[in-house]
Amino acid sequence: MQAMNLDIDAARSMDLVNARNLVNAAIQGNDIADDHLPQALDFMQRSAERMEQKRTELREMAAKYDVPASKPNKSTAGAPAYVRGTGDSASTIASRFSFTRAICNVLEGRQHDGAEAEMITEGRSQNSAARGQIVVPDWGATQLRSTYGSNASSGSIDAAVTGLQTMAGAPLRGALHGQPLVERLGATIVDATGSNTVLLPWLGVTAASATDEGASAASTSNFQQVTLTPQRYTRKVTVSQLALRTTGNQGNMDAVLLNDMSNALATAQDKQAFAALQAAAQYAFATESGTNGLAATDMADLHSLVSKYMDVTGRNEYPTLIVSKLGAQALNTGLSGTDTTLSERYTAQTGARIIPAVNLVDGNFDPADIIDGGSTATIAGAGVAMAGDMASLAVARWGGFDLLVDVYGANADGHVVSLHANAYSAAGVLNNAFAQLAVTAAAISAS
Repeated sequence: MQAMNLDIDAARSMDLVNARNLVNAAIQGNDIADDHLPQALDFMQRSAERMEQKRTELREMAAKYDVPASKPNKSTAGAPAYVRGTGDSASTIASRFSFTRAICNVLEGRQHDGAEAEMITEGRSQNSAARGQIVVPDWGATQLRSTYGSNASSGSIDAAVTGLQTMAGAPLRGALHGQPLVERLGATIVDATGSNTVLLPWLGVTAASATDEGASAASTSNFQQVTLTPQRYTRKVTVSQLALRTTGNQGNMDAVLLNDMSNALATAQDKQAFAALQAAAQYAFATESGTNGLAATDMADLHSLVSKYMDVTGRNEYPTLIVSKLGAQALNTGLSGTDTTLSERYTAQTGARIIPAVNLVDGNFDPADIIDGGSTATIAGAGVAMAGDMASLAVARWGGFDLLVDVYGANADGHVVSLHANAYSAAGVLNNAFAQLAVTAAAISAS
C-alpha cells in the first residue's frame, strides 16, 4: 500500500522503479486484497507511462548533447561513458554491484563509477549522515548475492591464486542472508533516516471504557513516552588486500563479506528488539512448589500465559509462543508417563506454533514476578516463553549500513585491511501487548 501511494509525477526514477517492483511482486504473489487490486493495476499503468516519459526525456537530452566523432572540436561535450538508465531496478543494480571492487576503489584512491557509484549514491541519499566510504541502502543489502571461494587471510600468494573456488548455489546464498526474526514475525519497521531520535506514541492497554453521555473520558495514550535513540552496531572484519585483489573483482569475496556483515547486524537488531520486549512484557504467574521455588512447567502454566496474552491484547485466539533456548528445552522435555512433550501438546490442542529465538535471553528471575506470592530471593536458570502482538514492536532504522575502510588499522604497511560495517537502529514497544512466562523442565529452588 505504501508503494502505491508514491507521488508518481514527483518521484525519482529509482524510487519509481523500486515501487513498481514491489507492487508487481505483490500482484504476482497474490498478496494484494481484491478491493485494492484495481488501485494496484492503475498504479502500474500510470507509472509505466511516467517511466516512458522519462526515457523519452533522456533520449532527447542525449541526442541534444551527442557529438559525432568526426567533429571533435565542437564546443558541446559528448555524453558520458556511463549513463544511469531509468529502467534500472534494485535487483539489476545489486547484480552489477561488487562490494570488493568498491573496497579496492577506496584502497587505491579511485573514484567510484558504474554500479558501485549508483549503489553508494543511493545509500548516501537514504542516509546522508553516514560516515563510511561505502554506503549500502537497506534495499541493497537484501538484494546482494554472489559466490565465494579462496582464503581471505592468506599470507601466501600461492595459497590465494590456486584457482579453486567454492560455488554457492542460490539456496545456500539465500540461507546465508539474514533477516531479523522480529521482522519476519511482523514487527513494525520505521525508516528513521533524517532524524536524531524517533518519538512514538505510547497507547497503553488496548481497551475502551464505558462512559456516560456527556461525561469526561480520560486518555490512556501518551505521545511523549516512547523515544527511540539510535544505537550503533559494528561488525569488524580483517581481510588481506591480496584476497580482495585476486578474488574480489570476480565477485568471489562479495558473499563472504556481505553475508557475514548482514547476518551479524541482523542478529544485533534481533537482540536489541527482544531486550525491548522482555523489558516491557508483563509476567504470567507460573505454578509454584512454594514461595521459594519454581515447579516444572505444565499445561496449566502455558494456559496461564495464554490468559495473560488475551488480557493484554484483547485477542480471541491462541498465540504463537516465542521461546528462549532454555525455554525450548523445557517445552520439548517428555511428559511423565507419555510419549509427548509440552510443545507437541500445545500445538496439537491449539494449532499455534512455538518458535525458538536465540536472542530471547534466559536468566535470573525475581520470584515475586513469576510466582503469585513468591519470595524476594532469586530463581536462576529458567527459560522464557513469550506471546504478544508483534505489530506493537517498533524497530527504527537509520539507513542500511555503511562501511568504513581502515587501511592502516590492522598493520603498519596497510596490506591487511580492517572493514567496519556500521548500522544504527533502536527498538521500542507501543502497547501493553506482550506477556512472558518463566519455564523450566525441572523444579528450581530460589537462592
